[in-house]
Amino acid sequence: MKNAWVTGLKLSALALALSGAVVGLAGFGWGHFGCHGQKFMKRIVDAHVEEAEDKLQATADQRQKISGMEDKLIADLKALRQAHRASFAKLADQFGQDQLDATVLDQAFAAQRQSMEQIHQDLRQTVLDLHDLLTPAQRQQLATMVQDRLQASDCGE
Repeated sequence: MKNAWVTGLKLSALALALSGAVVGLAGFGWGHFGCHGQKFMKRIVDAHVEEAEDKLQATADQRQKISGMEDKLIADLKALRQAHRASFAKLADQFGQDQLDATVLDQAFAAQRQSMEQIHQDLRQTVLDLHDLLTPAQRQQLATMVQDRLQASDCGE
């Protein structure tokens, strides 16, 4: 499930024009430092969103709308994290039993899948909304920024 969490962060970073570094920092901060990591991740994401907005010369209206998109995605990621933790709690409880209840396990995994599907839908909508919000010149500039970041983060893989 960790890969799904990282994938969600990568997609949200792309949708909000964040650099690849944010993805790593956000995933590290959110996943490893508990509640304090969530605050850390939010500050890092905010800083990178503001940097991207500055580079794009975003208007005040664009910045306000992007901030709303960011807040929605961060809330979605928190919900995903909670669903992930709840599923692991059920798995741990079940594993301690003499016999595993496949129905309980299936329900735990279904809840995780539902959370992931919701975040994918929200990310999809965010990308569409962001595209509509930006001017053609800003969209091209953002595409170049993302391509540059992808090239810079390619470790010869």
